[in-house]
Amino acid sequence: MAFEEIEILTASKTASHTGVSVGLVKIRNGKALLKINFRPHVFEEMGFAESDHFVPMLGTGEDYGMIRLQKNKGGKVRAKLREASHGARYFCVNLGQRPEFVDRAEKAVPCQWEKIDLATIEIVLPAWVDETNPSKPKRIAAEPPTVAAGRREAERMRAEAQAAVRRREESELRQVQSEMRKVVADALKDVPEFHPKLGLTVAEADVLGVLASRHGKLVSRDSLMTLIYGANADELPDDKIIDVWISKIRPKLPISVSIETVHGQGWRLKGDVKQLYAVVAA
Repeated sequence: MAFEEIEILTASKTASHTGVSVGLVKIRNGKALLKINFRPHVFEEMGFAESDHFVPMLGTGEDYGMIRLQKNKGGKVRAKLREASHGARYFCVNLGQRPEFVDRAEKAVPCQWEKIDLATIEIVLPAWVDETNPSKPKRIAAEPPTVAAGRREAERMRAEAQAAVRRREESELRQVQSEMRKVVADALKDVPEFHPKLGLTVAEADVLGVLASRHGKLVSRDSLMTLIYGANADELPDDKIIDVWISKIRPKLPISVSIETVHGQGWRLKGDVKQLYAVVAA
């Protein structure tokens, strides 16, 4: 192992300065003023003079946070030659109060800049410009503990109330469906057995039984679905299955019996229904 003597290097403040600085100046209760300072060598490099007029342009969208100064005879902004307390001279461009940026005093800091063309300089503004960037997500302030607790309690009570309403509605629905099944079941008690020659399936016999028990009266699609599937909504198929059963029953009926379709309402059985039952054929 070995050690070597090293030289202590100190950073040069002059070397770290870009020649352009931007700050916000606030005097007493007045609005903050945006000021851009140029060292003479930057002015010389850009070909600017104290007598020149400038048009300021603020970046928007993806260019937010940048500003351009363009030399133009029609411009209303001019640079004034100033002298710092330590004797250094610089050119200052006062852009006045800018509502786009924060309203507070900010020390002038060096900024990156670029020569766009012979008459235009583009400057990247300091970090404080990000605070008012409309495209940057705003940080949501944390709620005080008491406010957060109150909000959570209100949400809990609201959720409990909604759950109670759902339970009541589900209970009422089950009661209605139970009553419907009882009505249908009572109606089927007095329906004789269909003649085996009809060749009906169990489901077809149930459907025809409801129609026969309500001979001549309209029977809705919901009543038929409740008869076959009860109240278990998880197992309900498409209610168009009723149309399939009706279409299969019709060819099996005697000529004297028919099923009439009332579009949008349901079906009714018409004709001599006695021809459907085994006791009549016997």
